Amino acid sequence: MANDAVYVEGLTFFPPPDDAPDFVQGQLSVNLDELSEWLRNMVRDTDENGRLRFDIVEQKSHPGKFSIKLNTYKRQEAAPQPQTQEEDDGEKLPY
Repeated sequence: MANDAVYVEGLTFFPPPDDAPDFVQGQLSVNLDELSEWLRNMVRDTDENGRLRFDIVEQKSHPGKFSIKLNTYKRQEAAPQPQTQEEDDGEKLPY
């Protein structure tokens, strides 16, 4: 899944209506059949904890409309550090 955006099927985000209280940040609409099928196909993209992460993004072509995109960012594992002679032997070297 190189850099191709993957959008969630069956889940739609809407900005809050004008008359919504300040604490309401938006609304979600769920089509259970579509979302269930989509999730079954996304198992391969879960993180180490079995989770999928999503970004809510504003559509460039339709300002004010939003899409929910699968966040496919994976942290790069740090390269293993080479062991020193001291760590290998368990003893301090004389030099």
